[in-house]
Amino acid sequence: MVCYIYVTILLTDWRTRYHRESNALDNAVEARAVDALLNYETIKIFTTEEYEVQKYAKAILAYQKADRKSQYTLGILNTTLNLVIQGGLALGCLLCAKRVSREEMSAGDFVMYYSYILQLYTPLALFGTSYRTLQKNFIDMERMLDLFREPVEVQDPPEPKPLVMTGGEVVFENVSFGYTPQNPNLKSISFKIPHGKKLALGRILIDGQDIRNVTQSSLRRKIGIVPQDTALFNDSIGYNIGYGKIGQDNAHIFDSSRITSTKAFTRGRKPIRIESPSTSSSHTPEHSQGISEGEADADVEGEDASCSCCYGKNDDDDDDDDDDDDDENRDWGADGRIQAAASAARIHELINRFPDGYATRVGERGLRLSGGEKQRVAIARTILKNPPILLLDEATSALDTQTEREIQHSIEAISKDRTTLMIAHRLSTIVDADEILVIQRGEIAEQGSHEQLMQAGGIYAAMWMQQLRDDHRILGSSSSSSNNSSRGSSNGGGGGGGG
Repeated sequence: MVCYIYVTILLTDWRTRYHRESNALDNAVEARAVDALLNYETIKIFTTEEYEVQKYAKAILAYQKADRKSQYTLGILNTTLNLVIQGGLALGCLLCAKRVSREEMSAGDFVMYYSYILQLYTPLALFGTSYRTLQKNFIDMERMLDLFREPVEVQDPPEPKPLVMTGGEVVFENVSFGYTPQNPNLKSISFKIPHGKKLALGRILIDGQDIRNVTQSSLRRKIGIVPQDTALFNDSIGYNIGYGKIGQDNAHIFDSSRITSTKAFTRGRKPIRIESPSTSSSHTPEHSQGISEGEADADVEGEDASCSCCYGKNDDDDDDDDDDDDDENRDWGADGRIQAAASAARIHELINRFPDGYATRVGERGLRLSGGEKQRVAIARTILKNPPILLLDEATSALDTQTEREIQHSIEAISKDRTTLMIAHRLSTIVDADEILVIQRGEIAEQGSHEQLMQAGGIYAAMWMQQLRDDHRILGSSSSSSNNSSRGSSNGGGGGGGG
């Protein structure tokens, strides 16, 4: 019995590395397949189908080789354990037979011994099977357990409180941030939306509440985000838009009759626009402020983006209510709020042109939709959520100029009475801001309105002039192409007449 347990533990631990290697290569095969499917357009463009097939086949062969090793070691383990059992049984039978021949024990005692030995080996075999199964399961769960071991970067404080929205004011107090301590992106940045400044020790306040002291779930419920890289569920368009209201019941989506004033700030070569709503139609809009970051020299070639924010009170900031409907089986396209959100995002008419309408499947991560269509679905989903604070990270980057302008009008309308941070790529979206803060190396370098910064001729002015030159260059190229095309058509027509 001792020998059986010892051999079981020893050989099971020995074959663990082979099973772990087999699991790793199996995951590599799946990752290779998923990666190829998600990037099928790139593969077709560069005609690398054979290359990808070879890489996939190589991954499969490596997995098969490792799996054979794992199965081979399992066979060795089972065979060895069987030899231990049979060897022990045979040795015991020989000793009993010898004693029977000497008449030291009867044949009945021999049979009884044999029966006891068989009953003893049954739980031993169960122990071996259970131990091997546990070891295998622990190896299979290693990747999941690694996720549990990942440190949580942001945790609720010991006594968190839910975030209570009263007006939507956002305050940055001496905030510093950086992906590495050596290269901070922000250094003690302080500003208050909609007006004034206040210095403290690294705090972000929403309606006077430090976000470190509120529950993360309540904070996330108050924020709607449209990322630059939109991820959609492999379901219908209606489901992806309706996902914004699952677990909520916000009847009010937007009021397009309300007009907002603007505030802006730019970071890096990415201008940020902040829009601030007036509290009433007769109230003078509050002053705007913005932040812009650039380099000290006038060389500003590179991408730019703008971000806009609008703040105020959310009239419909009610507690989230559970939706009693069956979200899996409902007809999402029949929901008027979903259609209203889609219309605001300028995608309702496009959806209606699809044969299945709102029931059209979008594919894995929305692969069946174009980049602009995916972003409009994400915008509609966020509109439907109706959060007090909106964060749009390059939300219109994949849209053409006309569609972006139309959606910008919708964003301005739905931004009424809520704070909106919108990162875009056109500096022209912040020209109406009352105040712009230019950030250089994480610190405020310039401050003023668009006109004041242009007169100063600093970083912001260089960025603005570079954008104008780029726009004129693009327009000039388009005009030349059109003229050449027209002359080509005329020459072709003349040749035909002469013939």
